[in-house]
Amino acid sequence: MGITMKKLKGLGTVVFCLTPFIVSFIIQNMVSFIAYAIILWDVQLQNMREGILETSIIKERVIEVYYQNVGIVLFAYHVIGLLIFGVWYYFGFYKNKKTVGQSMKNKDIVFLGIFSIGFQLLISGILSMLLEWKPEWMNNYMELMDKAGFSSLEFFSMIAAVFIAPVGEELIFRGITMEMAKKRGEKFWAANVIQAMAFGLCHLNVVQGIYAFVLGLAIGYIKEAYGHIKACILFHFLFNFLGTVVLGNIPDMGRWNLIIYFAFTLLGAAITLCVAGYFKELKRRNKGVGVTI
Repeated sequence: MGITMKKLKGLGTVVFCLTPFIVSFIIQNMVSFIAYAIILWDVQLQNMREGILETSIIKERVIEVYYQNVGIVLFAYHVIGLLIFGVWYYFGFYKNKKTVGQSMKNKDIVFLGIFSIGFQLLISGILSMLLEWKPEWMNNYMELMDKAGFSSLEFFSMIAAVFIAPVGEELIFRGITMEMAKKRGEKFWAANVIQAMAFGLCHLNVVQGIYAFVLGLAIGYIKEAYGHIKACILFHFLFNFLGTVVLGNIPDMGRWNLIIYFAFTLLGAAITLCVAGYFKELKRRNKGVGVTI
């Protein structure tokens, strides 16, 4: 009976901590619905003026215009989400629990930057080799990136992914979700898995979901080591910038691709392991010290 109740409590905690993810999913769909409705109205008026009344043509045109402007939709979603979750995080966790603690030193910031490079190389290398092995995943992934405006670095998509998402997503997952789990009595490792799982789910596809889960675990450890969310935001910004602007522009090297991806993986693993030791020491140094979440 005790084991059953414990399992039910654990399941209840997971469901409860998925609330921020569910709210973000609702916001995303509401923004998309409003954008779709505006585009539908505009396309219908234009087609009526041109005498085009065939439903299939109107539908195709609406979808085409929507994906031409999906970067703006994504940008709007991230801005609205940032405002909503910023207020939630501030009043729910930051305002009442703010304490004076150690600030990040220059050395801490440097190691955070090095770790972002190493982890990006590691994740990109593994992911790229996986996509070489599963080309159908690559096709689906690239189609998704193209629709989101990432393949050609569409302006609004890039601003959303590189600058706004790191703040908003950290507030949602390492901020609200992780702290909700801790408030429910979960230990760090359990709270970290819960927020990483939610972070993976929010990407809504297999490829991004897998690496987002792993990335979420790493950023959760950064939160624990540094003691505040500012380090998570900085790391997330650097990680997205490297992946979108730097590595995203590496040309296809044909038969050398696998060798390059394997080299990325080895180099990334080496850097990650080296910096992880510093984070462990940082976590020990900050243990028991008041910090700002």
